[in-house]
Amino acid sequence: MSKDVQACESGQSENGGSCYYFSGEKTSFSSSVSACEHLGMHLVYIGSQDEQTFLENSLKDTSEKHWIGLSPFTWMDHTHLTYNNFPENNIYTFNDGAICFRMSKGDSWIDTNCAHLHFFICEKETDSEACAENTQIKMEGSCYYFLGNESDFDSSATACEELGMHLVYIGSADEQKFLKENLPLGNQYWIGMAPVTWLDGSGLTYSNFADHKDTFKRNGTCFNIDPGKSYQWLDDDCSDGHSHRYICEKEEIQSTSTQQTTPITTSTPASTTLNTTTTHQTMSSRVPTSTNGSTKSSSTQFVVTSEAGQGSTHSFLSTDAIPETAATLTTEAAATGTCQSLVIGRDGGRKGYKKFQPLARNVALTVGYVLSSYTGSSLIECSQFCLADQRCSCYTFVAEEGVCQLGQDCPKLSIHAWKKQQGAIAYSELKEGRGCF
Repeated sequence: MSKDVQACESGQSENGGSCYYFSGEKTSFSSSVSACEHLGMHLVYIGSQDEQTFLENSLKDTSEKHWIGLSPFTWMDHTHLTYNNFPENNIYTFNDGAICFRMSKGDSWIDTNCAHLHFFICEKETDSEACAENTQIKMEGSCYYFLGNESDFDSSATACEELGMHLVYIGSADEQKFLKENLPLGNQYWIGMAPVTWLDGSGLTYSNFADHKDTFKRNGTCFNIDPGKSYQWLDDDCSDGHSHRYICEKEEIQSTSTQQTTPITTSTPASTTLNTTTTHQTMSSRVPTSTNGSTKSSSTQFVVTSEAGQGSTHSFLSTDAIPETAATLTTEAAATGTCQSLVIGRDGGRKGYKKFQPLARNVALTVGYVLSSYTGSSLIECSQFCLADQRCSCYTFVAEEGVCQLGQDCPKLSIHAWKKQQGAIAYSELKEGRGCF
């Protein structure tokens, strides 16, 4: 399928499928974010060493720092860090994607594979309630529970929630010291730090944090590229009175004039057959945005072909609030007895397809469980994004925002993977040989 790639605008540089704008003026972090959005771009997300090198070579004034689009470091409840214990030598701190973090006695906070098995620490803030006798320890308004069994990160977070607690959030040097004093030697423990992401919620595929004691001096709120530190990344003051130059980025915009007919199947409990197809334009992995940063509307449509003979309606699951457990998602779907509103994602009819069925509505994945996030204008486009990513088996689509968020094993995720979001729809892949959830 031929691709027509739009050229970058005047004053922008092209590299590796993205357009970049290097500002000549200095602004605060929030003003820089707004300025990039006004250009239909975003603060730069750096995904590889090649991209980092391109940026370094493109900075004309090597005495100026430039804002980049890293999201603030937070705990899993989205509160900002007031203290951090990242090691000064950061070469191994973020080499596992910066998604799940652990600590040990006398050790700093380091990311690690989320599927690894570690012990974990649960915490519950309380000023009046007594901590559970013989199992929990109280310190300065919180109860702590040191679990002696090992589990992966998701299971550990769920176990804490079942106790009415959460994975520990460490807010001070005193709290860090208390935990170290109560940890057995040699064991690794999960902590409740949220994944480190770019501003759109996508995870780190590359990092270049400085090996310096001041890298996280402000607890990882806003970040810049510092030529004075070999172009490495350091956090900085986010206040409006603190200004740097900035770098905007916009991924390549692809379009196609090819029209094709794609049947989308909905299976309903009826025996007659109706085949109805309508042409729709195949969408690219990125869609154009207007100069003010808002997504342009699209006339892309998809059509349902039904075995029902009378047509069918899109009947989504009635989950208008966040489910109490992930099992709620699967149980309610099974109760319908049918697979309703199946969507088929195809890759030009060449590589194959996946079938997706509604999982829940008015819920979306939280940042830490989003594999990648894209601008999209239809369910079909979201399904094509998911098809293109081998890891993806589910996605959420927010029509009003034009956003597709790809995920993995959504029906199996625990409660903290979901947030309530009006208008969002979660779809999950229907595996071959498997009935409805």
